[in-house]
Amino acid sequence: MNNLQLSTKIHLWFYPKFYNQEKITIEEANWASQLPLKRKREYIFSRGYLRKSLSKLFNLDPLEIPIKAKPGEAPKLKKGFGNVSLSHCKDAILIGWYKDNLGVDIERKDRKIKEILVRKYIYNDIKISKINKSFLESNYCILGWCAKESAIKWEQGSLLINIKNWAIDEDFNSIKNKLSKTRLNLKYISYRNWMITCAYK
Repeated sequence: MNNLQLSTKIHLWFYPKFYNQEKITIEEANWASQLPLKRKREYIFSRGYLRKSLSKLFNLDPLEIPIKAKPGEAPKLKKGFGNVSLSHCKDAILIGWYKDNLGVDIERKDRKIKEILVRKYIYNDIKISKINKSFLESNYCILGWCAKESAIKWEQGSLLINIKNWAIDEDFNSIKNKLSKTRLNLKYISYRNWMITCAYK
């Protein structure tokens, strides 16, 4: 695999959580056995479909994908295999892969976000004269939340610590860190009941 030719495209995979379980390694199964039942199911599901997705990309058996995927840690691929990002919502997972770093996020559109969070953390960097009920019920709240989550995953930061550092451009094509001055490309997909975002350089 020393001559692995990486795709130059971003790859995204979406899986509803009612799909059947896929293969994971013995080590991952041992880690899963130590988790509470709900967390165990989520871990097995996400790691199985992460391996299945990447096996198609690299034309390898799923169990041969060189990935370290401990519970509670962001999965990491062996050097030379690119980068992955995972996101969960209550009924689906999103998996992203890119040759360089990326961050992805998925949320249900019907997720309720309190107005104080919208004002203080999501759109604190965009001047909005009045946030009314119709705005709060629109997809812009979820889109803004997903955008910032994606950027924070890109930098491998903390949501609580870093959310106010990122400023979304009003056209939603990019997002900028006000401290480091890093600017990332931002792509979003409105898919049925879900909002999906991806941040990358």
